Amino acid sequence: MTIIQFDGRRRRRISPVAVNSIFDTHIPLLSDDIFVEYTKARLLQGPQVIDIILPSGMDRSLFNKAFKALATTFFGVEHKEKNVLSQGLLQYGDALSNVHQALGDPSRHQSYDLFESISVMALFEFLISDNEHGWLSHAEGMQKLMSLRGPDSFKTYPDYIILQDYRPSIILSCVLLRKHTILSKPEWKSIPWSLYPHQKTKMQFLIDILADCPGLFIHKEGIESSPSSCERSIEYSKLRNNISNVLDQLQQWEQDWTTNNGGCSWEVPAPVTTPIIVNHWGRPVPAWETVIEYESLYHANTTVVFNATMIMVQLLADQLTFSGELPRDSRNQGSFPDRKFAAGLTICRSVEYHLQSMRKGAGSFFLLFPLRMAYDAIGRSNTVIGVWLQNVLQQIHNGQSGRWATAKYLLDIKPQQSRGNSPSII
Repeated sequence: MTIIQFDGRRRRRISPVAVNSIFDTHIPLLSDDIFVEYTKARLLQGPQVIDIILPSGMDRSLFNKAFKALATTFFGVEHKEKNVLSQGLLQYGDALSNVHQALGDPSRHQSYDLFESISVMALFEFLISDNEHGWLSHAEGMQKLMSLRGPDSFKTYPDYIILQDYRPSIILSCVLLRKHTILSKPEWKSIPWSLYPHQKTKMQFLIDILADCPGLFIHKEGIESSPSSCERSIEYSKLRNNISNVLDQLQQWEQDWTTNNGGCSWEVPAPVTTPIIVNHWGRPVPAWETVIEYESLYHANTTVVFNATMIMVQLLADQLTFSGELPRDSRNQGSFPDRKFAAGLTICRSVEYHLQSMRKGAGSFFLLFPLRMAYDAIGRSNTVIGVWLQNVLQQIHNGQSGRWATAKYLLDIKPQQSRGNSPSII
């Protein structure tokens, strides 16, 4: 998430408590500023928020309309105020029409205002929309615009900040849509950081690896549609090597992360909300004795995204290993189930830290993908943990911890080209 400063000056903030106090006095007309400041205070808080100073006089008409629509709708949802909600939805429709017009004008493709407004609309779909696949169309539109602009246009502030923020959603949309992403190309992994190489964090290097995942799924489905068994065998061997390469990259990344960030997390006793399972002796015990605290939300996000990526790739590897098409790789024999379970458990043990952060106003999109992967790894086979994960998503959906509409249907979402074939994301 980013907070943008206006004309080099920081706007005065109004806390959620103050806004609620104003609202409770039943002032008949609430200003747009109230909605905007409430949304910033409620959603865009914490150390992950970056301030960007934009040049005075920069055109931000599209962004202002998009963010006002988001803020008005969000305020209406939070306060169950139907009139405000309806007003926000009308504003969103108007802002969406303006963005579509701008997309049809090649002279505006390089506009930061257009790029920023699309990112706000994608956030709208994640936070508020009941359309299960609404965010996919915005992510697809974002990638098309990025492709038209090229990687060189993202070398400087503030463009490359938004590029960093939205790479994960674009990549995951391509996994679900079974489409290639430009972000897997070497130039998109290097050029945007060429002027600020020190700004490329371990999270961003992890996203580089994640960017290679859509191609793995596309390759697999292409093989399955081939009528030639000989051709399938050759392509399966290539795919197997590609998957092994991604797993090797993840393992190397993990070694580097552990070496440089070994003290960023620690264990504390598990809360009473921890799911209770029955052990081998028939006794009820917590599913895990401790949960993980982190030095910062950045460290928490990076840890769970790594484990989610590891689960996703290993689930795909399992499909090849047990498909009968290929012999089992002796190097990885028997390791997949244990590693997936450990990764899923790490995500579950990180949930409490994320929920606490979200209750403080630091919204975390980065938790959603890991929650789905934890469900696929251990929640489907362990009904107690599966129900617990569903309850966590319900908290996120209804606003007890953050407010992400996407959480409502996260466990049901399937690839667009193979819906109904499998309950998992892959």
